[in-house]
Amino acid sequence: MNCILRNDKDIQFATIKSSYPPNEENPATDVRNAIIRLILPDTTLFFKDSVLSETPQNIRSVNSFYYLKDFHLVKGMKIKIEASLPDGTVLSSETIAPRYQTITLPMDGGG
Repeated sequence: MNCILRNDKDIQFATIKSSYPPNEENPATDVRNAIIRLILPDTTLFFKDSVLSETPQNIRSVNSFYYLKDFHLVKGMKIKIEASLPDGTVLSSETIAPRYQTITLPMDGGG
């Protein structure tokens, strides 16, 4: 599972990929139909499942992702993300939102 929570955006994204044998010709690596929860101290939010399909030059490409709208990080908030996969596997991670908002670097190039 890959998810980067950004405070400068009001929409958050997550993806889940699976491993596959190297000799497989057309591996399907996107994990679909998972349930992803963002567990906060006072509430639980659910990501929605979505798929983008593109067919340039008659080549089918499907990219599965999950999204959560209208969520901003709160400094110092304890956050847990948990994904329940269709096969029953549960992936999870916990962190605390950084207490700083923006890091700026000097424009002079430093030394």
